[in-house]
Amino acid sequence: MAVDDYYGTQRISHDYDRQVRAEGLTTIAAAPVRVGRSARGVLYVGFRAAIVGDRTLDVVIRASRALAHEISVEEEIHRQVELRTAELRRRHEEMAARARRLHAGLVAIRSSTTDDCARDAATLLLEQMAVAGGGTAPLLTARERDVLALVATGLTYAAVAEHLGLTALTVKSYMRDVLSRLGVGSRHLAVIEARRLGLVL
Repeated sequence: MAVDDYYGTQRISHDYDRQVRAEGLTTIAAAPVRVGRSARGVLYVGFRAAIVGDRTLDVVIRASRALAHEISVEEEIHRQVELRTAELRRRHEEMAARARRLHAGLVAIRSSTTDDCARDAATLLLEQMAVAGGGTAPLLTARERDVLALVATGLTYAAVAEHLGLTALTVKSYMRDVLSRLGVGSRHLAVIEARRLGLVL
């Protein structure tokens, strides 16, 4: 719509008279900005002369459509970015879960094998995994890391003890030392801190 006598017309509200008068405008044209079936706003164009005509309205309408197109494109970009981010997060979580299972398997091999070569190979792989995860100098002994790595998979102390051929009391003792070394108050926080340091995955 358009009015060429802004101050005299009764077809519109006059909520913005002060702003319009400050700019010296007399003609106002407006067109809705629609994206799909949704109205996202209204584009207003003001003139200091009475020049409303088909050409003027056509320019305003084209401008509102161009703005609607830009909004549509921007929203689609945001949607695609969100989808891609969610997919990358899902893949990262899957890879992290696989890495944790691999880490736990290597810990179990290192703890149970009687073959020195296999034990050394498992130890080397565990160290390389820690470095790849951004790890720093070890804060825990090898046995403490073995215990914590299995705890990180969700095993109970009794199950960890069975895996490593220890008693549950010994596992608890190791975990007390782990909590002290990492400066945390629970095994859940110990797992979080150890992962941050790259000590377990």
